Amino acid sequence: MIEQIKKKLLKIEEKECSNCGHLLVKTHSRRNLQDLEQKYFIDSEIGRCTNTNCECHGIRIYPEEYRRLIYPKSDYSLRVYSEIGYQRLNESKSVSQIRKTLEQLYPSLGLKDRSIENIYKRVQVCLRQRQEDKEELKKQLVQSGVKELCLTLD
Repeated sequence: MIEQIKKKLLKIEEKECSNCGHLLVKTHSRRNLQDLEQKYFIDSEIGRCTNTNCECHGIRIYPEEYRRLIYPKSDYSLRVYSEIGYQRLNESKSVSQIRKTLEQLYPSLGLKDRSIENIYKRVQVCLRQRQEDKEELKKQLVQSGVKELCLTLD
């Protein structure tokens, strides 16, 4: 059985730089991406400001969907990362248990133990970075004289 690869074109909405108003030059990035149920060939527009004096010159502007789908420098989607992280952290499954569960739920995924370990290490790095950002925020608030802060979610 030949596995179908679904093609996906992701476009940026912006036509002009949000900082200076100059036109964006559009280039394309093409890559393969393995999601839980499907393999994709992603063709993504990337915008760059043409104004050499702009603070945004040289900064890549990606489509929103690109950021929701893709973990940087990985062939696996964020959904794969979140599934592995959830099974390891919330369900306390071992790597071999995660592999067996993934084989049952998503047979086309085909992850081996080593890949699951590597993905989980990246999940740990993200969680550690999030914690460090939280500590840095606390330090900045103390330095700026804020004695109490209450965050709420609607």
